[in-house]
Amino acid sequence: MIPIHPPPFGLAVLVRAAFGRRPALREVEEAYAAGCGIAHAVWLPSARAGIAWSLQAAAYPGVAVACPAYTCKVVHEAVIRSGLPMRLVDVGTEGFLTDGAALVGEGGAPVVLCELFGHTYDLAHLATLAPSPPRLRVVDMATMVPLPEVVGRLAASDFAVVSFGIGKSMYAGWGAMGLTRDGALAAQVRARRDEAVQPGGAALALRRGLVMALRTVVQHRALYRAAKNTALAIGWLRRRIHGVEPAAGLPDRWAEGRGLDAEWFAPATGLDLALIVRNLAWAAEFSRRRLALAERYRAALDGARGVVLPPASPYALSHFTVRVPPDARPALVRALWRAGVDVGTLYEFPGYLDREAFPNAARIASEVVNLPLSVDLSDADAGRIADVVRRVAADVRPSLAVPAGSCR
Repeated sequence: MIPIHPPPFGLAVLVRAAFGRRPALREVEEAYAAGCGIAHAVWLPSARAGIAWSLQAAAYPGVAVACPAYTCKVVHEAVIRSGLPMRLVDVGTEGFLTDGAALVGEGGAPVVLCELFGHTYDLAHLATLAPSPPRLRVVDMATMVPLPEVVGRLAASDFAVVSFGIGKSMYAGWGAMGLTRDGALAAQVRARRDEAVQPGGAALALRRGLVMALRTVVQHRALYRAAKNTALAIGWLRRRIHGVEPAAGLPDRWAEGRGLDAEWFAPATGLDLALIVRNLAWAAEFSRRRLALAERYRAALDGARGVVLPPASPYALSHFTVRVPPDARPALVRALWRAGVDVGTLYEFPGYLDREAFPNAARIASEVVNLPLSVDLSDADAGRIADVVRRVAADVRPSLAVPAGSCR
């Protein structure tokens, strides 16, 4: 079965990294800065931590942070844990990005730009929309492949984050990287990291290595279906035992500083750092392969009834994210599963937001289907997946057919 986002390496690479040379943290940061063509790189325990710490370091107390409503909920968590107010903005009527003019505030208010699935903002154009430049722009590149041409878009007041967490294009087991041209901002974020991150040890290294080995093994196509079914069963059982957190309102623990996940304080191990450097060396190939697969999907799905294709991108995407009518999505997901393909529906509309206040985000969240775009996917795989999408979408009832450019 084809996984939705397997790691960009196999077990052999993992074993070599485990028993090979372990680079120092500062060495990894310097390698990333050089490889991305940016002045400063700061290792982080997670992208969410980098968002919060950069806002604390560079934003004015009490000034609201503009943030998209349609994004991963940990971005909202990061803004709230920074201690600053949050001003949420709806996504545009099409695509996955928020209208730049709506995001830009007055008086240098900070902004978070989430480049979902690898779809990018025109950062230079956004800078011309503000009456005064924002004190900080956090560019959430969590899912992206950070080639120099991608990172080179950053302006002096920007702080970008790239994630190495599970499901990301640069998955390396743990952590993230912050990228900026501002030396003072980099130093302040690094100081906050050093204060928050706890020391590791042999037990953490062993546990992290075993977890990564297990994740890598179960992502093998021969084992993936059984592993995914087991994980779903465990998740169902946990919800039965512990219940589901109430959906109304933002979680209190975020504002109160409670319930910190390990992503706020767990350190890197030598294995994590070795894989970060390894993946950086392969970044250009990762990008080339993802771009080629996206073109394969686009050609196979061009003109497909009931399917809205994602905007074309000059940069590598994390997933090829199509949109279909909400009533058709469950049938499509089931059909792909039966055909041996696991897909995602990132991101679900958060239960703590009002659908009437953010109608575009609520609508698009109900339409997305993330098709696999991993580097081990073949052209034939992409063609087979596209055939299923085309066939199922064509069976949608006429009342649910998708006019060009819309799923309404």
